Amino acid sequence: MRLIFTLILFLSTTAFAQSDSSVYLKVGKGKTQKSLMALPYFKYSGQKNNIKNLTAKDDLYKKLFSNLELSSYFTMIDPKANLETENKNDGLKPAPHSQGFDYKNWENLNTDYLVKAGFRVIRGNIELDLYTYYIPSKKMIYGRNYNAKIEHTSLLGNRIASDLVKAITGKESFFNSKLLTISNYGGRKDKSVFTMDIDGSNLKKVSNLNTTHLSPTWSNDGKRIAYTAYAFHTRSRMRNPDLFVYELATKKRWLVSYKKGTNSGAVFSPDDSSLYLTISKNGTPNIYKVNTDGKNFQKITNGPGRALNIEPDISSDGKKIVFSSDKSGQPMIYTMNASGGNTKRLTFGGIYNSQPTWSPKDKWIAFAGQQTKNYDIYIIKPDGKQIKKLTSAFKRNGKPANNESPSFSPDGRKIAFVSDRHGPRQIYTINIDGTGEKRITNDNYDYSEVSWSPSLD
Repeated sequence: MRLIFTLILFLSTTAFAQSDSSVYLKVGKGKTQKSLMALPYFKYSGQKNNIKNLTAKDDLYKKLFSNLELSSYFTMIDPKANLETENKNDGLKPAPHSQGFDYKNWENLNTDYLVKAGFRVIRGNIELDLYTYYIPSKKMIYGRNYNAKIEHTSLLGNRIASDLVKAITGKESFFNSKLLTISNYGGRKDKSVFTMDIDGSNLKKVSNLNTTHLSPTWSNDGKRIAYTAYAFHTRSRMRNPDLFVYELATKKRWLVSYKKGTNSGAVFSPDDSSLYLTISKNGTPNIYKVNTDGKNFQKITNGPGRALNIEPDISSDGKKIVFSSDKSGQPMIYTMNASGGNTKRLTFGGIYNSQPTWSPKDKWIAFAGQQTKNYDIYIIKPDGKQIKKLTSAFKRNGKPANNESPSFSPDGRKIAFVSDRHGPRQIYTINIDGTGEKRITNDNYDYSEVSWSPSLD
């Protein structure tokens, strides 16, 4: 994925200035510190009536603005309230440069960071000169020329946002990642597998089986996905929930587990050589491990009795599995060794706790917990301490909404989830401190599950 992205984007290696670490936005202990950022409309150089170029400019601006807002590091100044418009746009550099802007104007708005860019298209390629200023010290802290094909505005918007976050915070970001979901998008009767950008754009269907799908998940290198599909079995003339792996680049799909009963809830091992999944052999669901080629099944859990052991997720170091089980009566969250054994119960409250998932560095476990009649997103430390409720929303009829299917961003700062607060389930994101909740999809279709990819660049 890194090679493909570089070839498409043709990034210039010429930087106008280096980041000044002394003005890094300080972030720590899971709290999101926001700075006020201004992103005036791009200064356009080119034919005023070239619709294709103007559309690319607007698309790139919207993508960059949306990404920076989604980062939760910044409060974005409404561009309509900016000091500059497309018709009246000061230069990219401060006075005394020709048409230079005045720092004082931005100081009056309490602006922390000012991002200015000049946009042009030459022989089908976007060229963007971008400058970033730290207003309190009146310094340019980052500048670069970007070059990309005009049809790749989305990729360019992701790369610029990643560079800006790194320059200002010193942190890696999640803009070059995607969301994987199950949806009836387009009015389909069957729910299929789709990918989308993290702002809900660029929705693409990746499964071609005309049947219902479940439990999508990414490989750790971002090159493959696994999902369950109700596949038709000729001999029994029945459909069975089977586990498939799909390779995104080659579009190759193969069957991994098709035992009679459920084969679902899979997750890749850290080295992507195997999968952990739930198999309901003889009607009792337990956790198994299998190679990605469908060989070498190993049973990890065994009851006790007819207890359900389901929804495994493995830690990044490969040592621990978190899962849900009703072995104590009500479904609760547990951890155990990756090979089984050393089981520890983490949750003791609520009616039904499910869908556990590790954060990227194993600092937190997120899960969907039912306290009364609805589900909400919670996080908890792997030792069972510091449990926190992140979501709380109501439907239009005043009843509590359901918030389910949590999945961490690659940097561990955000969680994607689905919620039925506005009718059909839609995708939202939220910071791990419970702030910055944002709706990602905005239509009348249903998104039943969501999985956040690793960084794909």
